[in-house]
Amino acid sequence: MVAEVAVEGTKYSFDRIFYYKIPDDLVGKVKLGQCVFVPFGVHNTQRKGYVFNVIKDFHPAGNENLKDFVGGCEKSASDNGNSVLVEKLKNINDIVDECQFLGPELLRLVFWFSHNAFCTFAEAIGVILPPGLEKKKTKHLTVALCADFLAGTTNITAKQQAVVNLLAAGEHLVKDLLKTCKVSRQVLDALVKKNAIRYTWKETKSDRVCSTSQVAKIPTSQLSEEEQELTLQLSCAQKKQQAVVVLVVGGRLEDSMFLLSLACSTLSCGRSILILVPEIEGTSQLKKLFCAYFENIVVLHSGLSDAKRVDIWHMVNGGRKMIVVGTRSAVFAPISDLGAIVVINEHDSSFLSEHKPLYSAIEVAKFRAKFNCCPLILVSATPAIVNFYKAKNGIYKSVLLSCKPNNNIEILVSNMRQAAGACIFGSELLKAISLNLEQGKQSVVILDRKGYSTVIKCPNCRGVLKCPNCSVNLTYHSDGLLYCHKCKQTRPDIAACEVCGSGFVEYSGFGLEKVEAQLLKRFDAKVKRLDATMGVRDFESACEGFAQHKFDILIGTQIVTRVPSFFDVNLVGVLGCDQYLSSSDYRGTEQAFAFLTKVANRMKSGRIILQTQQPNNDFFDFFKMQDYFGFFENEIELRKVLNLPPFCDITTIVFSGKSPNLVYTAAVVFMDMLQGRMAVEASKPTPANIFKLNANYRYKIVIKQRNNVTFRSTLRTLLLEFLNNHQQRAVKVVVDACSSAC
Repeated sequence: MVAEVAVEGTKYSFDRIFYYKIPDDLVGKVKLGQCVFVPFGVHNTQRKGYVFNVIKDFHPAGNENLKDFVGGCEKSASDNGNSVLVEKLKNINDIVDECQFLGPELLRLVFWFSHNAFCTFAEAIGVILPPGLEKKKTKHLTVALCADFLAGTTNITAKQQAVVNLLAAGEHLVKDLLKTCKVSRQVLDALVKKNAIRYTWKETKSDRVCSTSQVAKIPTSQLSEEEQELTLQLSCAQKKQQAVVVLVVGGRLEDSMFLLSLACSTLSCGRSILILVPEIEGTSQLKKLFCAYFENIVVLHSGLSDAKRVDIWHMVNGGRKMIVVGTRSAVFAPISDLGAIVVINEHDSSFLSEHKPLYSAIEVAKFRAKFNCCPLILVSATPAIVNFYKAKNGIYKSVLLSCKPNNNIEILVSNMRQAAGACIFGSELLKAISLNLEQGKQSVVILDRKGYSTVIKCPNCRGVLKCPNCSVNLTYHSDGLLYCHKCKQTRPDIAACEVCGSGFVEYSGFGLEKVEAQLLKRFDAKVKRLDATMGVRDFESACEGFAQHKFDILIGTQIVTRVPSFFDVNLVGVLGCDQYLSSSDYRGTEQAFAFLTKVANRMKSGRIILQTQQPNNDFFDFFKMQDYFGFFENEIELRKVLNLPPFCDITTIVFSGKSPNLVYTAAVVFMDMLQGRMAVEASKPTPANIFKLNANYRYKIVIKQRNNVTFRSTLRTLLLEFLNNHQQRAVKVVVDACSSAC
């Protein structure tokens, strides 16, 4: 018998499925999707691999097409199972774990993912499976009553009797029993000597067992007419097993009866439902909603420890129907029979991965919905421009829920052109904060910029201090250190210019720390600063303090909108709005509109003051009217003129290396190969937005072309030819088909 194995640690140019012989002692034990140990390379180095296929009847016809690729043998298109000599194949060494980590759907997903993200099979598996899954399972000490123990036949103390009474209901973990009964380990040891109880080491299952039995009736009468119609449409699609994509515009479905109704109908069909949210905090909100009507749900996100994620993964892999709520990584949960997938706030950039391999959770969700023949519901008050365009043109089904503008919100645009010098606050915002403090009300100030001063410049030689590893400015923080917010390197502050030696250095620009200092200087108020670097406990403590009015002003990045008591705030000031409008990403204004709409929707009443140097920009007119549809029409016309998505797909190829000349030359070579193979609209190699990153120089090629099967296949062929060229070995290549921010 022969197994087809994807081996870890292979380069993209050498990645393929390898043949390995299954030794006699493992015949019948090696199964599809298992992790195995295999010898690889000329030195037969032991590596992990995943079984993609098991071939029982393997009849070699000759060795004329045999390619011994130092691992097993390469599976090429010309191999029909008869061109490889079994005697030439290397044996699988052992099985890492008997568990089948990759079922039929996840195996298909690995192929799809590696082809679309231009990565190796092992890299795809590394994203799909949680870290630590292949480690040995932890065993815990349990305790239970002995089978021949008869109550009352043994003299036992009161504490021992409490233990016996608890164990009469079943086996317990020793650590849990000690806490519950408030006894010491000596009490248990005494019972063991009396043959009353026994210890056992066992692999314990998760206590997060999913039970989908209802504990309360869902009040479907609270559904609006639009939600009732939507529920009916989705129910029909589920019964017919149709893989449809539905875009739901408007409403706040994350806390509505619609999700409960959809979950109920899905579970009643004997299938599971997956709900994705962009933020970890959103999972807690949904769990609270579902727990009022169902016994329990499964929550899965990257904030959990590796052990907990593995624990939950095994439980989800059990094949039971369940409700799974999670963030981006939960899209890979091994749910066996999906009946519906819901993506809340589908426009959010959190659904795009930031590290290689680059992927979109929305695209993965589409694949899984198609595989399971179930509906995919994309929900947003401000849908992604591309998705709303597809809905308007009938590619997606669309449902418009009643979503009236919040007329209790006053939106003001503060013209910072008239502000003197490097002023942080406009007069309108200062007056509003002062009035709020007098009335005992709370305010929020938002700025997407960390640190104290963002530019350190010498007025003599005009040089700006940059990170030695990255082509970005170093940021001065109030702790006296200079930070690079890209490579995370720090260094002490400088006393003189490192170029000309001038003893006078200017600190300009402002970040959150400077905003905090200025507010404390201007007002007698308690100010709390939030940013993404805070730990979970610190964030929760700050949220609790703000809810209890321990702070008058809350400042932070966009993370402040996650604060639960944000609803009670009646003043929000947004600083530096121009950074959204001048973003190098073509979706910058789209993301800004979505974020500001989220701020408005989370407020009950009050004022939003936007500080900008572009007060006449059409963007502000649309936002002041909370007119997404007008914004969409204006944006879609601009994209049509510039040939941007949805009128094309954008694929960015980034080349990086230690030598800028070598990287540029490699990019030019690839560009010539590309133009010789395909007629595409592509830019010439240009420096990436961040030219130097982590001591690597970067050039990019931006391609505007439909990202279809033909394009991906041709691009993959070009990449393999390019990477197999020995002259290009020192240059790394990353293909980004999801984001343009490179």
